[in-house]
Amino acid sequence: MAKNHTDRKGALFDSSGYLADLLTRCAFIEKQFYGDRDPVILNIEKERSIVRVYVAILRYSAEVRRVQQSNKGKDIAESVTAITSQPLTQLKTSIKEEEAHLYHWLVLDQHLHRRKEAEATLNRLDKLTVDIQEVRDAVDMLNLPFAKGAFFGSFEDQHEDECLPGTRTELLQQVQGWGRFSDKHLFWLNGMAGTGKSTIARTVARAFEEDGILGASFFFKRGEGDRGSTAKFFSTIVKQLAVHIPQMVPGVRKALGEDPAIPGKSLREQFNKLMLQPLLAVKHGEAIDTTVIVIDALDECEPQEDVEIILSLLPGVETATNLAIRFFLTSRPEIPIRFGFDQIDRSKYQNTILQNLDEDVIKHDIALYLREEFSKIQQKRRHALSPGWPGEERIEALAMMACPLFIFAATVCRFVADRHFDPDERLQKFPISSTGSKMDSTYRPVLNQLLVQDATDRNELIEEFQRIIGVIILLANPLSLSSLAELLLDTPEHNSSTHLERRMHLERQISAHLDSFHSVLSIPSDPELPIRTLHLSFHDYLVDDRTRSEKATSQFWVDKREKHEFIACQCLAVMDRYLRKNMCDLPTYGTSRTEIDLNSIARFLPPALQYACRYWVYHLTQSLAPATSLDQVLPFLKEHFLHWLESMSILGIISEAIIAVNSLLQLTKVSIN
Repeated sequence: MAKNHTDRKGALFDSSGYLADLLTRCAFIEKQFYGDRDPVILNIEKERSIVRVYVAILRYSAEVRRVQQSNKGKDIAESVTAITSQPLTQLKTSIKEEEAHLYHWLVLDQHLHRRKEAEATLNRLDKLTVDIQEVRDAVDMLNLPFAKGAFFGSFEDQHEDECLPGTRTELLQQVQGWGRFSDKHLFWLNGMAGTGKSTIARTVARAFEEDGILGASFFFKRGEGDRGSTAKFFSTIVKQLAVHIPQMVPGVRKALGEDPAIPGKSLREQFNKLMLQPLLAVKHGEAIDTTVIVIDALDECEPQEDVEIILSLLPGVETATNLAIRFFLTSRPEIPIRFGFDQIDRSKYQNTILQNLDEDVIKHDIALYLREEFSKIQQKRRHALSPGWPGEERIEALAMMACPLFIFAATVCRFVADRHFDPDERLQKFPISSTGSKMDSTYRPVLNQLLVQDATDRNELIEEFQRIIGVIILLANPLSLSSLAELLLDTPEHNSSTHLERRMHLERQISAHLDSFHSVLSIPSDPELPIRTLHLSFHDYLVDDRTRSEKATSQFWVDKREKHEFIACQCLAVMDRYLRKNMCDLPTYGTSRTEIDLNSIARFLPPALQYACRYWVYHLTQSLAPATSLDQVLPFLKEHFLHWLESMSILGIISEAIIAVNSLLQLTKVSIN
């Protein structure tokens, strides 16, 4: 009897619990999913479904109540049977069916809302894209000069390395923390040649870009045209910064409208009118909270006096504006740069010296890099190399020898990876220990390839080295294989079949000679792409007086003044071959430069001629005896001065011609005195 009573109570409690739970769910659904936000039809269907569930609940409740009333005084066993049998079971099934019907409409409701949210997001993205494009269009209309390849992520630098994951971790965390939270607005990372400053700068720029706070960047590079000077530094920075902080665009446009010649004026005036004043016009809170500008290899810009000016100007951004704009700079610790930082309040900047970091950490990072690169070489040459080559002991010894120069490790790996040679034999050329300098240990094994047994062959190879490599490392802007051959030719006519044959022959000669220098030069397979030095330290090593004084390396020493004079003469020869009146065969002399077809410019002014026109005066001023070299210049000017000016105008760099003429006048004064 007691058991039947318990069963009856349990059945009633189950029914009550089920109804309470269901009513709670319905109340939540009614509050959460039913409202004015939905289409009328969907609201009606949800309303009907909820009503049908409530009706089913009421029927079920009424039936439970009826059974209880009708079974009063009956046998308890019959009461339990009545509650747990038909028609309650059917009514409960009806409730579940109505509840399922309601959930069907709720799923549809959620689907519609997700679609609406997606459409709203897409609309916001479309608007953002339009806004960004409008900003970019506005920036493009500013008509600011831009240094090609100087910004992070440029086509020219797409193959440049970033830090290998797992290396430089502590330093990178320190820099990223500074970028976000430090009250010091300048971070100066300095170190000797080859310590990996530019690699770190690219990695830092990548991290800041991913965080959305990279405002602009400028990667100086000596021998890369505009990247080797400050002439387009501020205009390049401002053009990028205006995309990141579009609120400064009106200020830049106003400055250019009042004085279109600002990009060609002094660094101080460029900074003040193109950068500082437009930033001052940005209201506090309008711009992004934090903006970082990355400036790499400040020591590679010329003239060095400009470096001091730049360093004196940058702190003014933080002083005069409320904007959190920070500058991350890398350089060698050259005297003008040290002097520039000495003039800045020490509390305003953070200074880290790369080679002074924990030596064990640097050695660990170099060893990690060597393992990664040697593993790649072993995979490519696994038939010739055993697993685990070259062994941990050799890697540790190389890392010890390289420390703190990452460039040593990189050069070793590129030298060993040359597919034309046996990797293990190449690796043996790098001694485990050396009494010479780090740079000598880095580059002498590469150069020693030319020291073949036969004296005649050796002398020819050294002569070719001086004529080809000696020119490449001193070019003001890198040239392609075909343009380099054109520059080095000495034929008087460029249209003759003899000229073409000799140029193609010289191209093959240069290509064959360069084949041994892939570890120190970037040599594209396309003969129309520029050949570049992989690191400035190779140039520095070849022109260093210590290389000259060492008997083993003296023949590789490049006399830069003598070589500059040679290049200047070759430039004059190229211009003498090509320059003439009406260079692009224009129909009238009143033709605007903007009306000249770019293909015509490329056809009538090939890259070698463009280089010669732009840089012959530069090489002349850097030569052994620039004043005496004027004797060769005078006949050229008498015949081609106007043709040269016409070509510079067509190339859109007539302002550089004016600077060049002033330089020539200075040389003339030196000659007279």
